[in-house]
Amino acid sequence: MYEPAGNYVLEKRFRHKNDDEDSAAFQSTSLGASTSQAANKESAPETSASNFLLKSVQKVYQLPKKRRSRSKEPIPSKFALPGQTKRNKLYWLKTLVYYALFLAGIAALFSCCFLAYMSTLPEEVPRVSKYQPALIYYPNLESYYINRIIWNEQNEEDINRIVKQINSFLKKFRMHGKFGECTEFDSYGYKDQSPCIFLKVNRIAGFRVDAIEDSKDVSWREHGLKRHIESLPSHERKGRLWITCRSDAWLDMKYIPRSRSIPVERLNSKGLKNLNYQRSTNYTDERIVAIKLRGIPLNVPFTVRCKMFAKNIEVDYYRNLDIGGVNFDIHAIV
Repeated sequence: MYEPAGNYVLEKRFRHKNDDEDSAAFQSTSLGASTSQAANKESAPETSASNFLLKSVQKVYQLPKKRRSRSKEPIPSKFALPGQTKRNKLYWLKTLVYYALFLAGIAALFSCCFLAYMSTLPEEVPRVSKYQPALIYYPNLESYYINRIIWNEQNEEDINRIVKQINSFLKKFRMHGKFGECTEFDSYGYKDQSPCIFLKVNRIAGFRVDAIEDSKDVSWREHGLKRHIESLPSHERKGRLWITCRSDAWLDMKYIPRSRSIPVERLNSKGLKNLNYQRSTNYTDERIVAIKLRGIPLNVPFTVRCKMFAKNIEVDYYRNLDIGGVNFDIHAIV
């Protein structure tokens, strides 16, 4: 009933023991085993004990392995971006230089093509296609998007700049000194609150103006122009492009010439060849009407709206006010 006395070895069980060792230990402690199993029971503890001691000694004298770093690259300096190395810096520098040179090459190619295109355009041909003539004003001292005439009456530099631009404009059309009270002698009125503004009608190749000869064909909004046309004799009504201006300030406005109109034959042309021929002749290019304003308010900006009228010229009073005319602000500073 009792097992014979013998030598027993106390063995500590580990969780991660090999399955073979666990099965051998379990078989050694089982009761009712066969004779061959009993013999194995006597030898198994000795083998397992020796293996345990050997592994314990190896663990004690085994040197700890060096921890492998996640990255073999050096730690970036404090001036670098997070996670950026010298190799990354060089890579991004090369990338930026490449794209800078690439974009500069595209810009240079575009500039060369544009300059070549501009050099091939003839100067006498309109560069913008328009379906009807346009009205522009001088002096035009501001940019293309700002319609404003502003000057200081006591500033000689402002006055000289305006006079120089008007002289250059009138000389181009051979009409210098042909506008009565508007002369260079009195600086075109920009010193004494009576400035002169010059209105020019652009000519379009192939466009022929259908003139208005009866006041009934004028818009009902233009009461002043209707009365003016009715006051003229019949022979002065024929073949004229009418121009009229109004302002939101109380002032006196005088037209030069008095007819406030332009002869249609100066605007009509059969085509580009006919237009070039008219420009090469020595006659006065009568496509300009001047308005002289008297008693303008100082230090107060106001607006002047000018329109031109013919049967086949569209005029817009609501959405686009520049169709069939031009609007600009006047501001005299003291």
